[in-house]
Amino acid sequence: MRSTIKTISIPTSLLVATMQLEDKDAGQLVKAIARYVEMGNEPTISNSLLKAFFALFREQIDDQRAAYEQRRMINAQNAQRKVSKKRASAKKSDSQPVAFTEDAPPIAPPPPIALQQLVDIYPKVGTYTGESQAVWDLLTEAEKQSAIEYVPVYLEQTPSTSAQYYLNQYLKAKPWEGQGYNN
Repeated sequence: MRSTIKTISIPTSLLVATMQLEDKDAGQLVKAIARYVEMGNEPTISNSLLKAFFALFREQIDDQRAAYEQRRMINAQNAQRKVSKKRASAKKSDSQPVAFTEDAPPIAPPPPIALQQLVDIYPKVGTYTGESQAVWDLLTEAEKQSAIEYVPVYLEQTPSTSAQYYLNQYLKAKPWEGQGYNN
């Protein structure tokens, strides 16, 4: 059985075209789509028009299923990283404290967060890389970290790729603000 996605989005143009079908044919098509979404079963449709319609819907469903799987894998990887970081910090706290003297060199600040870290996990980068970089450079390090941490939440809240912001729009809109992701 295929992984079940919670929602699917169908372009309005396909729905409008489906409304032109006879009720009986539209009903057969909707049932075939539902079976395909839920169980992954390819329908046996003898009507060539309905076969053509189903092929268009199947393409949309398959694209959304692939995007869902990609987001699910990214979320799992992020969760694993979080667990690894917690384990690493727990091990560090178990070690002996380090004594600092006045002669110790100052601790260097961490390197700036590169836009590439966000590009690696954000699915809709687009062609506005220069604009994305310009907006990224204006963000504080805390905002950059929040932008990266919020990606899995944003993708979960916006499963339709057509409704998702391109990367430059995501950075300008700052959807992580007001969501508890302000560092």
